[in-house]
Amino acid sequence: MKALNFERSFSILVAVLISTILVCTPAISDNQPNQSSHASILTQNNQGITLSFDLSDVNQSVRLVEDEPHDVFEFQNEGMALRDGQPILPAITRLVVVPPDVGLSLLINYDSPRTTEGLNSPELYKSESAEDQYIDADIDPNGLFPAVIAEMSDPMVIRGVRFVSVTTYPVQFNIEANEYVIYDRIETEIQFTNDEPVNPVRVPVRSNRSQQFLKLIRNLAINGDQVCRDDPDLDREPENVGHYLIVVHENCLEHIADFIEWRRKSGWRVDIYSVPANLAGDGDIVKRGVEDRYNAYLDDGIDPFDEILMVGDIQRYPFGNAQWRLASHSRTDYSYACLEGNDLIPDAGISRWCAGDPDMLGLFQGRTLAYEANPYMENTDWFGRVGVFSSHWGASVNSGWHPSINTNVRWLFEVFSYLGFEDIRFFEDFEWDQLGVRVSQWELERYHEDCNMLMGRSEGYWWAYRDNMVRLQSSNVFPIRIATMGHGDRVVPVLMRQGGPGNLKGPVAATSSYGNPSTISMNIGMLETSHGLLLNDLTLGWSRLQAMIGSIAYVGNDRVIAELRDVFDMYGDPGLQPWLAVPRVVNAEVPETITPATKLIEVYVHDINDNEIAVQDAQVTLYAPGDMPNFNSNNYASYDEMLMITRKSDENGLARFYLDEEVEFVDGTSLNITVTGRTIKPHFDEIEIVEPGSGIELTDWSIIQIEGNDDAEPNPGEMFALSFSVRNLSRRNALQNISANFSSLSSYLSCDDNNAIELGDIDADQVVEIEEGINFTISSDCPDGISRPITRPLIQIVFSSEEESWTTAIQLDVLSPDLAISRIIGGNVIEEDDNSVNIEVENIGRIPMPATTATLISIGGGIIVEEAEGEYPAIDAGEDARMDGRGFGIACSQYVVPGSMCDMMIIFETENGFLDSVFFSLQVLEEHANAPQGPDTYGYICLDNTDREWEKAPVYNWEEISLQDDDRDSDGVRLEFEGRSPYNIGETIVISLPFETQFYGQLYDSI
Repeated sequence: MKALNFERSFSILVAVLISTILVCTPAISDNQPNQSSHASILTQNNQGITLSFDLSDVNQSVRLVEDEPHDVFEFQNEGMALRDGQPILPAITRLVVVPPDVGLSLLINYDSPRTTEGLNSPELYKSESAEDQYIDADIDPNGLFPAVIAEMSDPMVIRGVRFVSVTTYPVQFNIEANEYVIYDRIETEIQFTNDEPVNPVRVPVRSNRSQQFLKLIRNLAINGDQVCRDDPDLDREPENVGHYLIVVHENCLEHIADFIEWRRKSGWRVDIYSVPANLAGDGDIVKRGVEDRYNAYLDDGIDPFDEILMVGDIQRYPFGNAQWRLASHSRTDYSYACLEGNDLIPDAGISRWCAGDPDMLGLFQGRTLAYEANPYMENTDWFGRVGVFSSHWGASVNSGWHPSINTNVRWLFEVFSYLGFEDIRFFEDFEWDQLGVRVSQWELERYHEDCNMLMGRSEGYWWAYRDNMVRLQSSNVFPIRIATMGHGDRVVPVLMRQGGPGNLKGPVAATSSYGNPSTISMNIGMLETSHGLLLNDLTLGWSRLQAMIGSIAYVGNDRVIAELRDVFDMYGDPGLQPWLAVPRVVNAEVPETITPATKLIEVYVHDINDNEIAVQDAQVTLYAPGDMPNFNSNNYASYDEMLMITRKSDENGLARFYLDEEVEFVDGTSLNITVTGRTIKPHFDEIEIVEPGSGIELTDWSIIQIEGNDDAEPNPGEMFALSFSVRNLSRRNALQNISANFSSLSSYLSCDDNNAIELGDIDADQVVEIEEGINFTISSDCPDGISRPITRPLIQIVFSSEEESWTTAIQLDVLSPDLAISRIIGGNVIEEDDNSVNIEVENIGRIPMPATTATLISIGGGIIVEEAEGEYPAIDAGEDARMDGRGFGIACSQYVVPGSMCDMMIIFETENGFLDSVFFSLQVLEEHANAPQGPDTYGYICLDNTDREWEKAPVYNWEEISLQDDDRDSDGVRLEFEGRSPYNIGETIVISLPFETQFYGQLYDSI
């Protein structure tokens, strides 16, 4: 057993994956697509999608396995073809989004391959069911494995998006000739056909898309940025942070209501499926209930709930199997989330609280609220303290364990270092510990030290963990535990069930795995779940989905993929996200009271220590429960008359809530204001709702057009007069010297200078009509109120009488044109010479767009705009048009890597000053051999000395240092590097640099 001290080096991946367990560890970068430059999109149109795979950088080496040399071919950050009894060879897979309802076929093109003689036998993939010999399956008649150069999976569906996996096999092994066939370039064209579609999508276009899903699909699919571009609310703020379905035994509901209300207060929509006691043991009935609720949203064109929390358990300590188990599937809960498409891909994040009595439910709820809603702040060191662990288990020294278990876990150390964690407790045990006694003792100590997260790979039998974990002490800190292992079903319930409501201890969430799974599936589960949770900002439930879907790109082995799906499970809140630093403490300024008829609420968020420091992008949620039934009422689960609105604070720290005429609060109840954020400690305020004894109320208003097109509707550039009526709310007393002051809260509307009106005295309960109010002008560039509701202009009205004042507001729905890209005529690939490009645009607004002048701008500089201006004709609402004439004149910059995508913008302006803009991307040239690859989302490109056909390729001045060359330029510096290590885990050496270099935002002084 040894503790390792890791030095920060330029190599950001320290996990060395060897022998039969070949898994590529994810790169360390925030929200970076999990795609290297080996694959790119050549063309994408209504006929199909063509992918280009550049495979010229295959790495060939020799690996010793049990002292036997084997030929190895591999690509960095790519997967492997793992078929029982067959050679382990590279497989490069990309997930590709395809249309929802077309037939699909795959066309394959490739350059002539080259061959190389096998110097050693290839390493074979051996699972428990495979012998150490070739199996005829997957071998073509000529003796080649894999039997195909490329293949496409059947379509899969997740949340209305249909996708396939396309896999290329750049290296084939000819068993009879003992030689390798190597392809440097393969193109695959997914053709869209009129054939009957397989696994079509039922509702492809929907509103209020899950933000977690969008992050996942855009990270995993090579063209994931295409998702939701046709959705009706594309430019709108999300209606909620996320959407839960709580599936709960009816006897458990009242004991978890505080958690439900916390989530509602913080901007989540929460539906409750309370399962009657006489049906709770039937998994099929429960599944149908989940499906019915999911499909009801689809019927309305709304994206359904995206997190499912199962609550309930069989009372059988300590194993804790699921209360509802589908007979046709495994003991894990993922099946309840398979809700769209004819596949086994979950459509929502899902996890369970394995608790079924008040004490256990109080324990789960208490830990969750303590982590999420009220994190311990008296000593904040725990936010930066994490634990990373691995151990050596098995029935014997050489069974059930592989050294990649330990080396994969080292990657977690680097991830935490990259994220800025400075207190990383590391445990790596290569010595055999069959029952997990040493690692469970180490883990117990970490609980007592208050760690934020514990992640790793170790197997422990429940009696070994029982002997240690029954000694858990009460705490204020409850870590997230991400670990994969065999027999996890015997360990995790022991960890999760220690304590009670008044004696909180143990992890707030934990992963589990059943039985004796393969090493590779559990490596993937641990790596991808932690990658999603830590680097892609996914919730716990959606990190699990990243592991399940991401595994498709790792291994071409259905059994491994199915095993990860069937045995990997989660306990805890599926919407949980970790604290990655000490959260910021904020305060909020809110009204002390409001009335049932209040129309405008303004919240100012600022730093706790200085109210002059505004906090931008805080999630501010207004939640009014209304006349909610008691938690133990049979009506609590079905109650839906609450109000929840959530939005981000602006650059001034302000979040404004305009409430339309349909909203009226319940007198005598409270309005909750909650401020949250990924880096903000939740802040809670309550506003009392009281019927006013006196005051001025706006009872009605109307607008009359002064200047415009005389259609009576508010349009850009028009002037209106506002008339209104008010009422004195007091039934006894008159209000004297009343004035009304009008001001615009929007940059799209301006009030005249004469914006104050004297209303005089108003008797008790009297209504006064003001026919000549103020004038206001809508700006000429005001967007359409349906397309972008957040931009609807607000006019604030402050009524004053003596020392008292009352504030209200009105909101205008402006009808405007709204242009969107329809298509790029001739495609989006720009050739080397001068080009003309014509863009077809559609008016998706509600009124015609007059003739416009269009100006093209290159955002990134990769394309040179030579002719920037053009003219578009008038476009009626719902119609499209092309530019008059030949189009814009553009050329490629010689500095841009072939195949790069360059962002472009067109600004449209009419004679009366209306402005609109659209964004799109153009590709500079086609990718080709002997040219760099990239750039990635951070702007990095990949090039080497063979990329001579790029005009800006560097000229290399090589220096020979080989001691075997008599004409060498110098002897170089010899490194103490033998290349041998225990268990063949690989060897690294850290070399100091005489300078600092930056890579993905991190500074390094060594490699």
